[in-house]
Amino acid sequence: MACAAEWNDRYMFISTDDGMTWDSINPAENPVDTDKAIEWMEIIDNDIFVYRGSNRLFKSIDQGQNWQKADGAFYNAFGLTKFNGDLYLAHDSEVYISTDSGLTWELHIDLNPMKIYGF
Repeated sequence: MACAAEWNDRYMFISTDDGMTWDSINPAENPVDTDKAIEWMEIIDNDIFVYRGSNRLFKSIDQGQNWQKADGAFYNAFGLTKFNGDLYLAHDSEVYISTDSGLTWELHIDLNPMKIYGF
């Protein structure tokens, strides 16, 4: 599975055949906030994560048909990765961890004054 986003019009696209064809995921048909542009998308274990900035991290487990808003205050999230079964989110000088596939998050480490811009 692959995903792509078009920043200005806030559209998302998904491919389930290695990029041979693409289908639009129209945010107007989903509960994902549309007042913010898509800053980044990540696919981890066939789950799609979309970050729209200002505390708007969403997750879909069904190829973008339905979305859940993640619990947490992420105003400057820069990256998401999986390690040893847990998810890690880079946010300013902090790293957050999720042990429930990205639905809830807790502070793992604060590296202040160092800033983290991704994994």
